[in-house]
Amino acid sequence: MAIDCLVIGGGVIGLTAAWTLAQQGLSVRVLDQGEPGREASWAGAGILPPALLGQDLLSPLIDQANARWPEMSRELLEVSGVDNEFHRCGAIELHDCSENQSDDPEGTHREQAHWTATGTKAIWLSADEVRQQEPALSGQESGILLPDLCQVRNPRHIRALLGACVRAGVEISSHQGVLQWQRMGARVTAAVTAAGEVVAGVFVVTAGAWSGRLLAEAGGSLSEVVPVRGQIVLLQAPLGMLSRVIERGKRYLVPRRDGQILIGSTEEWVGFEKANTPEGVQDLLAFAERIIPGITRYPILKTWSGLRPAAVRGRPLIGKVPGWDNLHVATGHFRTGLQLSPVTAEMVCQSVLGSGCDSRFWP
Repeated sequence: MAIDCLVIGGGVIGLTAAWTLAQQGLSVRVLDQGEPGREASWAGAGILPPALLGQDLLSPLIDQANARWPEMSRELLEVSGVDNEFHRCGAIELHDCSENQSDDPEGTHREQAHWTATGTKAIWLSADEVRQQEPALSGQESGILLPDLCQVRNPRHIRALLGACVRAGVEISSHQGVLQWQRMGARVTAAVTAAGEVVAGVFVVTAGAWSGRLLAEAGGSLSEVVPVRGQIVLLQAPLGMLSRVIERGKRYLVPRRDGQILIGSTEEWVGFEKANTPEGVQDLLAFAERIIPGITRYPILKTWSGLRPAAVRGRPLIGKVPGWDNLHVATGHFRTGLQLSPVTAEMVCQSVLGSGCDSRFWP
């Protein structure tokens, strides 16, 4: 029996889109080549930062998404019973200087001006004030306090989404990758898996870094979406050692409520090689030790990595695939997939239902 919509890829984008589509009354099924949500969506640190000056195209989406997170999290808890641990924790953004460079308070003031220009509350802190806010830090660098930054715990958010999808009637199929497509003219008629054909009226590809491969199978092209590996280390630190997210450049420390601290993240263009490397892990530990002296004496609970879908053109691809009547895509979010998932799901819903989404993100 045909369903209204088949979503291919069960990460945070796919699951949020499936849930949103089901809430609109569509019959929805999600296919995932592995376990849903276990790729980049599971691997991320869950930081939900405010929009930064210079993110002109993404800034409105980030603002919209951040406004939706509190209510979405409450709704997910209500329908699934799973707390995704969304909460406002604040962050301190340390001045990004090299190992051999001294602190630059003037540079930090410039960064503060960039934040405040967007309407974000940002408070300049001297190196001593940084240490007062977070006593475990080395206190060698000035920084900017972003008191309104929020975070969510990725694995728990995925579990909440899975529960919400099931509650909404979405069928979830694990370990069913799409091998090929059946097509008739400009329409896809079925997705072929090892278990057989899945017939649907509309198809949505939300397969992250693997989206390009899937669309190539359909005769399309999305070669500009490439995988970028990010490695993370998880430590068990004393409870209360760190209360805020600490960011320095593209690296960060994220404290969880149970005392665990995530150290991330690398940015490696290594194709579909997902394994952790000794070099990557040691690099992250060295970063953490410089920020919090002595932190590396605490036990490593685990290390992991994920493949972020990066769009070469620098923005997500959302909307109907050119040349197709019923094939849609949402991918290429790179480091913003989790954060933008609420508004991306709405845009997917607009595209599928024919009302049209923002053309600036069309593939």
